[in-house]
Amino acid sequence: MKIMLVNDSIGTGGAESYYLDLSDALRKEGHLVLNVFFGENKKINNAYMIRDPKTKFFKYLSAVFFNIRVYKNLKKKINEFNPDVIHLHNINKYPLTVLFACRGRNVVQTVDDYGLICPTAWCVYKRSYKICSGGFGIKCLNCLNIARFFGFGIVFVARFLLRKVVKKYIAPSKMLKSYLEKHNFRNVFYLPYFINTQNWKFQKNKKGDKILYVGQLTEQKGVKFLLEAFPLVIKKRPNAVLNIIGDGQEMGYLKLRAEQLGIKKKVNFIGSLPRKKIARWYRNSKVVVVPSIWMEQFGIVGLEALASGTPCIGSRIGGIPEWLKDGKNGFLVKRMDYEEIAEKVIKLLENSELVKKFGIYGRKFVETNFNQKKHMYALSEIYKK
Repeated sequence: MKIMLVNDSIGTGGAESYYLDLSDALRKEGHLVLNVFFGENKKINNAYMIRDPKTKFFKYLSAVFFNIRVYKNLKKKINEFNPDVIHLHNINKYPLTVLFACRGRNVVQTVDDYGLICPTAWCVYKRSYKICSGGFGIKCLNCLNIARFFGFGIVFVARFLLRKVVKKYIAPSKMLKSYLEKHNFRNVFYLPYFINTQNWKFQKNKKGDKILYVGQLTEQKGVKFLLEAFPLVIKKRPNAVLNIIGDGQEMGYLKLRAEQLGIKKKVNFIGSLPRKKIARWYRNSKVVVVPSIWMEQFGIVGLEALASGTPCIGSRIGGIPEWLKDGKNGFLVKRMDYEEIAEKVIKLLENSELVKKFGIYGRKFVETNFNQKKHMYALSEIYKK
């Protein structure tokens, strides 16, 4: 088959990692694949880049209304490549433009967050952090200013009118699937992410009290609650070290907070790293923490950690409980409860045998439930339909 994969960018996030892994897997199965993304000055093999607008103002207009240049470039490439299937991923930069360009084609979309039913994609009220049922209305003013409320209103209405462009939706978590169906999306298929476990070396024995966070440093990821937990950890385990891999708008705040808490020397802000380099950090850590406060639709970091033999501690929200089995490959904790995070981290740091037990189960769990072969078979069935 000829398959076109479309995504906002080539980045380091979980959705981007899946986008790239999927394209490699499709090529290995003999499909002709073209990656399409939007960005600036990037050249990647077997990929076609459409240039972004240079100013924030035009980027905003493109996201809310329409970008004729992007439309013409994408439409031309679609006609040239003539794909059997167009597989959309994140199209938040140009949602309406991309959908118009794809009209009349066989289109599926992997829904990588709650953006189809929530203007912020959080499905959590930003002020109170209470879980939201989704949808668009006056309640969204709790999270958006007037300009963004107006802009997203246009996008939501237009997406509703263009809903028939996408023939089938793919939800990586059961929770997300249920939310989409409650909001009248049809033909939603549950298909979780996969990872190739051969790329993640398993390490059974863990040395040192190393705690790891991997991901964006943004508010919804809840890293500040991990920082608040760390002083409690140090009281019990003075040699503990917290390594934070990632970048984002909260970097400055988190560094300042670490200094205020008196843990600056114990916290390493490493910045963004390629996935291949992150692998050794997974292997050499005793626990990976996923402290999300939003409706994390899945959390591919968890699969990578478990495949490396490292147990996880994660918030009991969204799709996290679908891969993090409490008491088997890690612990689920109440969202934003830094005391419970500290308690569970200490429990693992104090019990190397439990870490080993969780690590062995975690690796087998990923190999059984989130393997590439099973994923590709299910995806091929969706394509055939």
